[in-house]
Amino acid sequence: MAEDEQGCFLGSTPERLYARQARQLNTEALAGTALVSDNPEHNRAQADWLLQDEKNIYENQLVADGICTNLQPFVDKISVGNVGLKPLRQVQHLRREITALLKAECSDKDCLLAIHPTAAVAGLPQQKAKVLLRQIENYDRGWYAGTLGFFDHQQAEFCVTIRSAQLEENKIRILPALVLLKGLFPC
Repeated sequence: MAEDEQGCFLGSTPERLYARQARQLNTEALAGTALVSDNPEHNRAQADWLLQDEKNIYENQLVADGICTNLQPFVDKISVGNVGLKPLRQVQHLRREITALLKAECSDKDCLLAIHPTAAVAGLPQQKAKVLLRQIENYDRGWYAGTLGFFDHQQAEFCVTIRSAQLEENKIRILPALVLLKGLFPC
């Protein structure tokens, strides 16, 4: 939650942009989604489907590849885990853990600018996607899909501000997340 004179921004993001302890960086590629219900059997079936669905696996791989490519100049070593699940209350996501050993001269500003926005937030190719989003969105995103966190010399942690709401005077603006992929919708 963040407050100022105009109102309040709050959220319940599932997405950690990164956490750092000294030079050890942990991040994740979080993309690919299936619903969760009160039925455990249904949830297992959804999880099995998600782990085998080419579109969702491809989406997750794009996010992982983008993070790794953008971090490359700032790391001595980087590794990506196998695709798995991140279950949440209402949805479950595909997740790949990414760990890196940062170069000694790498700053948190370098990490933030390299990782954010991920393909899950901005799309690909990123510059063209950003231009398109500015053209088709008729509102200012404000804090939506930004970052929120803290850092000091020894540690840092940042999240992506999605699944959020902006409260201003007597209005509330709900800011959900949605991914569009080529081939997903006929145009």
